[in-house]
Amino acid sequence: MKKSVLQLLVASMLLSMLTTPLLVSASVDFAAAQVTPLDDDPEDAPGLGSIIGSPDAGPDPDDAGDRGGYAQLGLAVVLLVAVSFIGWRIFRESKRNRERSASNVSPDPRL
Repeated sequence: MKKSVLQLLVASMLLSMLTTPLLVSASVDFAAAQVTPLDDDPEDAPGLGSIIGSPDAGPDPDDAGDRGGYAQLGLAVVLLVAVSFIGWRIFRESKRNRERSASNVSPDPRL
């Protein structure tokens, strides 16, 4: 990989790492967050006293930053795509190296 392409890749990764928290925090309305106090009666609070909570525990997501909101789901998709891309690149490069070693060709054409 050329040095300028590598520098561009590193710069874009750093830029995305620095701007993502700003974009996510701008889309979350912290003032609208509500705290619901639990009663002392365990029968009133579903899942209280249980290690495994019920699947219906909690309110439906209203904002992007809520648990199960589109920001969380979008992040999961981005991570899945990124890991898949990295795995594909590793598989492709290892396949090329196996083919080169089988044909006794140098892995780097400049050598």
